[in-house]
Amino acid sequence: PSNISFNSFYAANSSLINQTAYFWTNTNANPTQKGGSYSQNNYAMINGTGYNSAQNSSIKPTNEIVVGQGFIVQAKSAGTLTFNNSMRTPTKGTFFNRMANNSKESVNRYWLELKTPANNFTTILVGYISGATNGIDQDYDSESLIKASDDFYSIQDNKNLAIQGREGNFTVTDKVPLGSVMFEAGNYEISVPQKEGIFNGSQDIYIKDKLLNITAKISDAPYQFSADAGEITNRFEIIYAPET
Repeated sequence: PSNISFNSFYAANSSLINQTAYFWTNTNANPTQKGGSYSQNNYAMINGTGYNSAQNSSIKPTNEIVVGQGFIVQAKSAGTLTFNNSMRTPTKGTFFNRMANNSKESVNRYWLELKTPANNFTTILVGYISGATNGIDQDYDSESLIKASDDFYSIQDNKNLAIQGREGNFTVTDKVPLGSVMFEAGNYEISVPQKEGIFNGSQDIYIKDKLLNITAKISDAPYQFSADAGEITNRFEIIYAPET
C-alpha cells in the first residue's frame, strides 16, 4: 500500500474519468440533516483548478491520496481503471491536511466562504487556470453535491459549482454570479478566507449586492447581510473593480 498522486491517476485514466475526486466528510452540523432524515452530500473535492473543503471545514484535500482513503470519480465511458506503480508517491500525506505553506504553486485563485446565523460555513473555489474556459469544463468545474439548505455556489451555464475554473487570461471586467440556499432567516456573511497568485497581491475582490445596490471589497473584510430562508440566485456576483 502507498499514497498515490491523483494527478498521475487521472493522467493514466483521462479517457475514462473526469478530473474531479470527491471525498466524503460528514462535517455538516445542520440538525435536519442527520439520522434517518439525512439528505446532505458533504464532500471535499479536488480537480484541475485546485482544492476545496467540505461544508463546516477549513481543511482541504491535497493531491496525495493516502492509503485506505476512499474517493469518488465520475466515469465518462465504460472501461477498466488503471492503478500502477508509477502513481505511487513518497510524499507524506494526511487526508484533509492543509496545502503546505511552502507550496511552490502560484495559481490565480481564491476561496469564498458563506457563514450562516448558526455559524455553519461553506466554501467554494474560483480559479483562473490555463486550459480552462468560461464555459463548463469537466476537468476544471465541479458541481456542488449539496442538494439541501446552507448551500453556496458559483453559477455558470445554469450549473451550481463548488469549484469553478475560469480562463487563465484574467481580466478585471470578468464577473462571477453566486447563489445560495438559506436554511433560516437571519444575518449572513461572505468572506475570502484564502487567496493565491494575483489575488494575494494587487488584485482586489468585490462582491456586488444587487438587491441593496452595494459593492463591497471582500478581499479586505467580510460582507455582512440579512436574508430570508430560501434560495437566492440573482442577488450577488463577484466583480474585480469598484463601480462608481
